[in-house]
Amino acid sequence: MRIIYATNSDFGKHGSIGFRTFHAALEADLRGNLLKIIARGNEINHINVETTGTKFISKCLAGIQQYLFRNWNLQHLNKVIFQKRAIKKLEPCDIFHCYDYLPDLMQAAKDMGAKVILDTQLGYAKEAEEMIWPTLKKYNMKIQSITDELRAVEIADYIICPSEYHKQTFVKHNVPEEKIKIVPQGVDIDYFKPIEKKLTTRPQFLFVGTVEPRKGIGYLMEAFKGMKADLWVAGRKNKTIKLEDTENIKFLGQVNNIRDYYNKADIFILPSLWEGGPKALYEAAACGLPIITTPNTGPFFKDRTCGHIIPIKDVNALKYSIQHFIDHPMHIRDMGKIARIIIMDYTWEKYGNRKNDFYEEIR
Repeated sequence: MRIIYATNSDFGKHGSIGFRTFHAALEADLRGNLLKIIARGNEINHINVETTGTKFISKCLAGIQQYLFRNWNLQHLNKVIFQKRAIKKLEPCDIFHCYDYLPDLMQAAKDMGAKVILDTQLGYAKEAEEMIWPTLKKYNMKIQSITDELRAVEIADYIICPSEYHKQTFVKHNVPEEKIKIVPQGVDIDYFKPIEKKLTTRPQFLFVGTVEPRKGIGYLMEAFKGMKADLWVAGRKNKTIKLEDTENIKFLGQVNNIRDYYNKADIFILPSLWEGGPKALYEAAACGLPIITTPNTGPFFKDRTCGHIIPIKDVNALKYSIQHFIDHPMHIRDMGKIARIIIMDYTWEKYGNRKNDFYEEIR
C-alpha cells in the first residue's frame, strides 16, 4: 500500500495541523506504506517530505487578512496557490490523505486512481451556516464562501472526523454515514502531565484558544461577572472584537509556555459554539484538569465523569458549573484524576495507529 499525505501546513510543527499529519505519517512509515508527504513547509528531517515553497506566501496572506483587510477571502487564494504547486508533486498512490478542504488537489489524486480521504478539523460547513454564522454577523464578521468545503466532501471517498458530534454534522446534511470514520485527536501525555496542587475555594479557571465569537468568549465573560473565581484567557485575540481585562478576568495573549498555565490552573473551560476536536481539551485533561465544555467541542468524556458538558450559549449553565467547582473543591481534584486516566487512551501513538488501521480496512 502506498500513501501520500497533503497538508497546507508545516509538517511536524507542534500545535499545527502538520503535527497531526506527522503522527499519522510516522506510523505509515513504520509500516512501510508511506510514499511521501506534500506540505507547505517541513520541520522533520527523517521522513520523505516534498515542500511546495508556499510557507512565506501563506504567512503573508494570513497576516494581511488578520491585520489589514479582514473581509478579503485570502484563505481561498492561499489554498489555490498551494494546490497548484502540490498537484505537480502528485504521483500514483493507493491512499491520498488530505488534511484540508483542497478539492482540486483531491480530484487530481482521484484521477490518478487513489482512494481519497478528507481529514476534517471542524464540522460540516452547512451546519456552520445554522450554528455560528448568525453569531458572526453580530460582530460584523464576513461569512466566507463554503464552495471548497462542499466540493471536497463530494470528491472524498472517506471523511475522518474527530468525534461523534462532528460526524453527525455531516450525516444531518445527507453525507452517507458509511463514508465517515471517527478518529479522535492525540496528545503528548509525557509532556502534558499533572502536578500536585492544594485545594482552593477560589479556583483559577483557564481558557485556551483563539479569542473569537465561535469559542463562546462572550458568554464566558458574562458568566464570570460577580463570580468568586478567576479566569485566564490564553490565546490570540481576533481583531474584530474588543475585550479588556476585568476584576477577575485576565487576557494573557498568545503564550509560548502553555503547559505552565495548565499546571497553575485548577479547571479548564471552553464553551465553544463550533470546534474541531480542540487540542487544548486533550492537553488540559492530560494535565489533570477537570473540564467545562459544550457538546460542540466533541468531548472525549461523558458528562460528570471528568467535567461538565453544558449547552452552547447558556450563561446560566456556565454559572452553575463554575459555582459547582467553587463549592466543591474536592471535585476539582477527583475529576482531574479521572481526566488523566481517560486521556491515556488518546496518545499520539494511538492516533497514528487508528488512522493506519483504517487504511487497512479500506484498501
